[in-house]
Amino acid sequence: MSTKSDTWYHFVKKRSSGVCKYCHIEVKTCGNTTNLRNHLLRRHPSIKSVSQRKLVVANDGIGVGDDKKKTGTNEDIATTSTSKEKFGINDALSLTSSKEYYDSDLESIASSSVSLKKSKLNQLTMDSCVDNIKAFSEKVAAVVTDNGANIVKAVTIAFGKQKHLWCFAHTLNLVAQKPFEEKAGIESAKQLLNTVKDITRYCKQNVNVADALRKAQNDIAVPLKLIQSVCTRWNSIYYQLVRFVKLSELLAPILLNYPKAPPMLTASQLDGIKDLINILKPMEAVTKEVSVEKFKFPAHLLVGAIWDSKL
Repeated sequence: MSTKSDTWYHFVKKRSSGVCKYCHIEVKTCGNTTNLRNHLLRRHPSIKSVSQRKLVVANDGIGVGDDKKKTGTNEDIATTSTSKEKFGINDALSLTSSKEYYDSDLESIASSSVSLKKSKLNQLTMDSCVDNIKAFSEKVAAVVTDNGANIVKAVTIAFGKQKHLWCFAHTLNLVAQKPFEEKAGIESAKQLLNTVKDITRYCKQNVNVADALRKAQNDIAVPLKLIQSVCTRWNSIYYQLVRFVKLSELLAPILLNYPKAPPMLTASQLDGIKDLINILKPMEAVTKEVSVEKFKFPAHLLVGAIWDSKL
């Protein structure tokens, strides 16, 4: 757990919790500081960390709530006082609010201008790179990329479509994700994966459930956690299902203690997940084999190539 958050300045870190330096109450954590910040807001509202900055509008000026309460500058106070005399207090506060919106508009305009300059600079850099690449494109035999439309277009522009090759491992990963897609996927497979995702999300968001799952693995030096699949990470669905099946016996009795928890999978649904694991396992093994850093041409692929050449 990272201690870079400013919230940790008010707590003493333990293994899976933090002890408040002011009231000495132990607050559970699970990979984040949400519970710690909520404790400060409830029990010690006068303490403001860097992540809890608030805008403070005073009658005599404009101040910004930070680690220490700052008052407005002399110029702001003079402007507000003059406004009070001329327009009244309500009008002065209205002008103060208008100033805040005006400043925010200036910030948005400035950020838009910076973004525009960056996009133009990126385009110039891209054009320069393409020109430099075209200078030695004749020496390039082939370029292997993933299936992203942006990188495919870049390679096509620089080297031509005939020199582009699709990455086999990335294509294989797209095949593994196809049954779970929202539009073209298999309904039964999507339902099983969505159920597993709901349970995993609940366990990660509920500190008590995560703590109970960790305590149920006292015989393991490093307790295991549920894995949430991410579409951009290869074989993440396979790893999520394998980990869920491995922890299902420990997880089922824990979820029974929480009425708002998603329903646990039945025995037949777990058998369906095991079938999905058996289908995805060969793809994961092939992905690992072709993704090693120092690749030696496998003997079985060499034999297959020779056999095809004889045919």
